[in-house]
Formats: sequence, structure tokens, C-alpha cells
Amino acid sequence: MSSPAEMVQQFESTIQKLLEKLTAFSQEQLNTIPAEGRWSAAQLGEHLRKSYKGVPELLGHNTKITERDPAEKIAMVNMDFLNFSIKMQAPEFIVPEQKTYDKTKLLQELDSLAKAIIQTAQSLDLTETCTTFAIPGYGEFTRLEWINFCLVHTQRHLRQLEGIFQTVVNNP
Repeated sequence: MSSPAEMVQQFESTIQKLLEKLTAFSQEQLNTIPAEGRWSAAQLGEHLRKSYKGVPELLGHNTKITERDPAEKIAMVNMDFLNFSIKMQAPEFIVPEQKTYDKTKLLQELDSLAKAIIQTAQSLDLTETCTTFAIPGYGEFTRLEWINFCLVHTQRHLRQLEGIFQTVVNNP
């Protein structure tokens, strides 16, 4: 397993790749639905933006000393989120609206939230358990597990974004 600092670095690197890929879409391409029942690249970005939105505050408030391995849930989350053969259903509160998204605004908000997550993670004890919110099916996460969740969630969607790019940009 990666060290906490390496995991934060991996998240930062993955976010940069995601932002670069989103930047490669034109405004119109970004909002093009690749196939019926799928999200546009913009909706995928909005889904990630919504999922990141509360993380800096979550990491910074309401924690307790962890009485288990602070990385205990990482393997399970990785196994689930990096299994690209399964289709996951996003909770309603992070499902993106069907609308036209502004590319510049979306990129700025994603970048800003990612930086806030990284800065918060770099300044705190990642072994503590966050008690404000529990992910259904997983329970409460330590700060380290939250960073890992953000990482693998972003990796999963970066892979999907590559597919959208192939469909919308390379083979319109």
C-alpha cells in the first residue's frame, strides 16, 4: 500500500489527468451525450464535483481516534471501484443534472475542490475516523480511506472519460 503522502500525490496526479482530459473537449463536445443512458463528459465532471464538494469539511471536522487499521477498508474500496466490469449506481445527491455545463466554470470548481482536499489532507492526521458521513455499504472512513476513495473514484471516472472522449471527439 502507498504511504499517506504517496496516496495524496496519486490523487493530485489523477486529478491533473482528469482536468487535462476534460480540457481537451470543446464546450460542445463536453456536453455531448455519447450514447443513450450515458453521461456526457460534463455530467461526469459534475458528478465528481458534487462528490468532492463536502470532502474538505468532512476531513476537517468530527473525527475520533481510530480503533482499527486506518487503511482497513482500502482494499475493499479498490476492489469495488477499480472493477470496471461492474456498473455502479450513483446516489441521487451526486447525480448530475441534464443540462449544458460551462466548461471553464466546471474545470475551475473541480480544480479548486481537489486542491482543498489535498491541502486539508496534507495538514491533518489521516489515521483519524471521520464521523460526519458514512458511505453506504462501507461505513465510516478514516481520513486516509477518504483520500483513497477520492483517488479510486476519480480513477474510475477518468477511465470512463477516456471512453467518452473516443466516442465524442475521435469518432463523432
